[in-house]
Amino acid sequence: MTHLSHPTALAPLPAGELARLHDRAREDAEALRAEAMDDFWRGANAAFAATLDTAQRSAQRLAHRLARRERAARRGTVGACGNGMPRLRQAQPERGVIGLESAISRQAK
Repeated sequence: MTHLSHPTALAPLPAGELARLHDRAREDAEALRAEAMDDFWRGANAAFAATLDTAQRSAQRLAHRLARRERAARRGTVGACGNGMPRLRQAQPERGVIGLESAISRQAK
């Protein structure tokens, strides 16, 4: 066989039928494109909403942390490093130190 046609090739379609199929293919492609765009934007909106929720939560946590720090600063309990943590009490050696032995003996009673 020296010719290029395949033995099971279909006969060419009439021009009217070919135009109808072409129009139908364009309509199908347009519908699929619209569906794909809807799916894309639905997914993009969901991803944006999830990111927005996380950002809002982070901003809210920061606002609470800053408010807590401001309250601590007004009370004068902000640590020396200014991190918003309460200042540790100074050691009071005159009160004495409870040793490990006395703590264990209290638990045994």
